[in-house]
Amino acid sequence: MQLRTTLRSAWNLLRDAFSSSVLGTTSATTPSGLGGGMSRSARLTVTAVSFALALGGAMLSGSAQGAAFFYPALMLAGIFGGVGLSVVALGLAIAAAQLLFGPELHFWMFVGASSLQTAVALVLRVLFRES
Repeated sequence: MQLRTTLRSAWNLLRDAFSSSVLGTTSATTPSGLGGGMSRSARLTVTAVSFALALGGAMLSGSAQGAAFFYPALMLAGIFGGVGLSVVALGLAIAAAQLLFGPELHFWMFVGASSLQTAVALVLRVLFRES
């Protein structure tokens, strides 16, 4: 029983430290813009690296199913980058998927799913701040 309490306390400490320092989520006031625990350049770097990895995965896949690699990148862009960077990432993902996969891609389905993914990420970003 003592071990379980100790592990739970350690987990809570780690979770709270991550939330406040990385995501800038636990504060008395809601941060505005891209404020919080990370600088704007760090948020841009997370967004750019995740998008570059997604693009690489999509290119290596060789089929329209590779467009699914963009979904995690859009989630990271929304959570870390905020509205501005996530809208840019969404536009780039749609353009890249269309260029890579052309008629093989169900374009409007991809646009809808990508937009939904981005919207969910932005909602989660707000919820993280409220935790």
